[in-house]
Amino acid sequence: MKQVDAIALDIPIEKMRPQATDHILGQMRLALQLVADGRAYILDDGIYFEAQANLDLNVPFELDKKGDNSFTGRTIENSQKAPADFALWKFVDENSLQKWKFNQFDETAELVLKILSQSENSHNIDLPNRWGVPGWHSECVVMIDKLLGDGELKSDEGKSLIDVHFGGEDHIDIHHRNEILESEALGFHL
Repeated sequence: MKQVDAIALDIPIEKMRPQATDHILGQMRLALQLVADGRAYILDDGIYFEAQANLDLNVPFELDKKGDNSFTGRTIENSQKAPADFALWKFVDENSLQKWKFNQFDETAELVLKILSQSENSHNIDLPNRWGVPGWHSECVVMIDKLLGDGELKSDEGKSLIDVHFGGEDHIDIHHRNEILESEALGFHL
């Protein structure tokens, strides 16, 4: 939406200009909570949403049940388990311009400890000290929840945070679907 359109519709745009970097803690919590709930997994290069672990979600589209690339139409280029899986958090090296560590926030400590205690290969995961950046879809989910929800990545059963999910037409098949999957896996609706 252009600024002039928002003004014509009397939408107070000056109050709704979120920046993803202002919501890093929420994006960390989102990725860690999905791992702790068994809906995501950790690999050497990041944390991934696992499509096969989320087939129970009530979403308005069909998830890939075959484990091939029919959902995304692409081949696996990263190390994720299946083409329908997507990054919630990507690990980066120390020279990256933008980077955060889970140990920078006290609020992530409990989730990190829970994940490490559940993991069979926790001795191989230096999760608290790895530099990383949030996945594209997670940024939007956290900002929507913070601005329109309760900011806790949960909501009342059956309550939707937004009525209309819009944006670039090219976002529908991947970005919007993945935002919906993340929010449903956490227990709220986009």
